[in-house]
Amino acid sequence: MKDNLSIVILMIIFVMLIVFFPLYNYFERQDDMSYNLVLRETTTFVDKVLSNGYISNDTYQEFLDSLANTGNLYDVQLEAHKRIITSDTQSRTDYIEQYEIDYNDDILSIDPTKNNANLTNKQIKGGIYTLEVGDQFYVKLKNSSTTMAGAIFNSIISTSSTERIVVNYGGIVKNNSWKKVDANYFTDISKINTYKITYHANSQGESGAYYNIDGKQKATYESSDFLEGTSQRIIPPPATRVGYTFIGYSDNANHTYYYGNEYTFNSNIDLYAMWKENKTDGNYVMNGKYYDTLRDAFSNVSQNGTTITVKKNVTGEASATLSNYYVTLILNNKTITMKERNTITISSGTLNLVGSKGKITSSGNTINLINTGNLIVGGSKMEVVSTGGIAIKNGGTGTVTITNATVSGYNIGIQNNNKKGTIKITGASKVSSNNAYKQTIQGILESTAEAIQMTNGKLILGDSKIRGNPEIVGSKFGVSLWKGTSMEYICGIVKSNNNNYSTPITPEKGYEARNQVTIKYLPGKTRPKVSKNNTYKYISITK
Repeated sequence: MKDNLSIVILMIIFVMLIVFFPLYNYFERQDDMSYNLVLRETTTFVDKVLSNGYISNDTYQEFLDSLANTGNLYDVQLEAHKRIITSDTQSRTDYIEQYEIDYNDDILSIDPTKNNANLTNKQIKGGIYTLEVGDQFYVKLKNSSTTMAGAIFNSIISTSSTERIVVNYGGIVKNNSWKKVDANYFTDISKINTYKITYHANSQGESGAYYNIDGKQKATYESSDFLEGTSQRIIPPPATRVGYTFIGYSDNANHTYYYGNEYTFNSNIDLYAMWKENKTDGNYVMNGKYYDTLRDAFSNVSQNGTTITVKKNVTGEASATLSNYYVTLILNNKTITMKERNTITISSGTLNLVGSKGKITSSGNTINLINTGNLIVGGSKMEVVSTGGIAIKNGGTGTVTITNATVSGYNIGIQNNNKKGTIKITGASKVSSNNAYKQTIQGILESTAEAIQMTNGKLILGDSKIRGNPEIVGSKFGVSLWKGTSMEYICGIVKSNNNNYSTPITPEKGYEARNQVTIKYLPGKTRPKVSKNNTYKYISITK
């Protein structure tokens, strides 16, 4: 007999483990989803009331309809705490702040067109309930029907409570948009019309334009009702149309309405999305869109990590400025030739040049860095060239990093110009100047170009962790160090012409002797001696 009783008990436990608990867990997750939806809709409803200073019947009914989507019934209690200021005759203070509270019976009335008198068949008295700035409004909500999870729980543990979804939310009224001022009086709020905006994604006879609403593609979107004469911000869900860029909205009278701006409407209105077809060809492509000039591409960068790919060889490129963002420019086998004396400027952010056999060239200064701009040049056989000026000029506090690339200037390859910037040359890079640049020295016309010229900054030559030894080749000087400069010589070869006045590395005007220029060598290394051949003077530290 005892064995039979044990078997029955075990069967009950087995059924509870196999059936009841999985079911309870499933329906409890449904309650969690219902709670999240109710919380979202409640905060949206209350925030709208606090921002507008009124409850319209349409807004209230939309709120109830959204709650009904959970499949549960709810007890919704509205509380309006209306601030009353009265004078205080019993103390020295000037006034007393008190609150008069209106509840459901004060705010709602029975809808005569419906049969029942429950909550879902009530409406806002007079169609609108108004509040003043400083009043408080609260919604206290709980489920009144038993959820499936609650029913399973009550079948195991008997309890009289059915509450599983409870939300309390409220705040202070911030605005009185229900007030329509005309001269010295306010109009009767019950006589003010309510309107709405209907937004059209506007495919213009083609497919593809839509709003994504609750995971579904919709051709139109309607705003909430608003009072006549109140300003409305144009903030529908973003419209999408493949191959096009959204530029704003237009009404039937061809007036333009820009996203995020506020406008006043005195009637229902239909607004149609305006689109600009994306280019399908151009010199540069970024985020799937084509641009003819680098200036246009830079001006449309909106986030770090953006990549711009050069699609064609470009001739006559105008000056362009990059600000704020980290941008990678890919130049695989492509050349950008700047218009005469035009340049690429990096004001802030970072420009990273990558690719194989890419080239940027100018007859003036090719790339200028100002403020906090940074430049990275890397990739096999990447080149930055100036045929009539400085290839890279760092006039800011940023960093120029050259790795396995070539920089060739006319009078100067790379210049750090008096703003404490940093130049780092690593890997199998080469920085050079042009022997064709000449000046008259002591009555003799000589080549006087410099590969690197530094003032008030830091030069790092080589990197022990990167394969290869950089090569610096100048005509007068390989590296010219001026006041306020430090140099870390890790590895590399520095060359100059084999002339009496030429030298691979020179601290100008005795600055090193006065500790105004410092040169540090890789630990364990000493200053290398200058060697000569038929063409160059050179010093070398190689890995």
